[in-house]
Amino acid sequence: MAGQDNLHIAREIFAAWNAHDVEGFVKRLDTKTMWESDVFPAPFSGHEGARHFFKVYLTAFPDLHLPMAPKCGR
Repeated sequence: MAGQDNLHIAREIFAAWNAHDVEGFVKRLDTKTMWESDVFPAPFSGHEGARHFFKVYLTAFPDLHLPMAPKCGR
C-alpha cells in the first residue's frame, strides 16, 4: 500500500472518530482488529469489539477530538 493510501485511510479514521461515526470508523479496520487498554479488564476484538470500544469512549468522553499529528504523511 502506498504512503498516500495509508495517509488517506488515517484521515478517514480520524474524521470518522471525530464525527462520532461508528460504522465509518469500523469499516476501515481489519476484521481481526484488537483493542487493548489498561482501563478495561479484557481486550475488545473484531468489528463488534471495535464498535463497543468506540461507544464506551464516546460515552465517557463525548467531547473527545483526536487531531492528526502535523507530521503525519510527510
